[in-house]
Amino acid sequence: MSNQDRDEQDKRRLHGVAEQVLKMFAGDMYTLRQQRGVSDEEMKAVYALAHGYYRAGRLDEAEQAFLFLCLFEHLESKYWIGLGAVQQRKRDYAKALASYSYASVIDFKNPRALYYGAECHLALGHLDDAQETLSALLAVCPSDTEEGRTWRARAEQLQAQVERLQQRTPDAPQA
Repeated sequence: MSNQDRDEQDKRRLHGVAEQVLKMFAGDMYTLRQQRGVSDEEMKAVYALAHGYYRAGRLDEAEQAFLFLCLFEHLESKYWIGLGAVQQRKRDYAKALASYSYASVIDFKNPRALYYGAECHLALGHLDDAQETLSALLAVCPSDTEEGRTWRARAEQLQAQVERLQQRTPDAPQA
């Protein structure tokens, strides 16, 4: 095969990849789940498995299952929250924070991702970041629903804890 033929073949391949990416953004192949034909029932079964592993303390298995879910349905915040919960329970707070942050980008008004992200900031000693995250939660969380009031109360309790810690260590460096 000549160089010209190889170049032409590479151009066709690149054009094909670009076309696939454009289709993904246009909605034709919105997620890997859709591209691979994984059904809603199969995703629910994997979620149930992941949740069961989490409850049973089988955190490595739970993490793998949640990673699968996040990869195949990257725009579903509950999968990222599940992954973050596993990572937080494993005390890998930086990874958990990344997972919660992604969940929060997908669904900014979901108080869970913000609250658990604040817990991770607190565990890492990032008191100012924890405070900012809790302030964001309080700004977006509704006060006119039972769920909203519950999360607001939890956030206010954690915020008071963060404030007490900030008063004890006013000159501590904030990462």
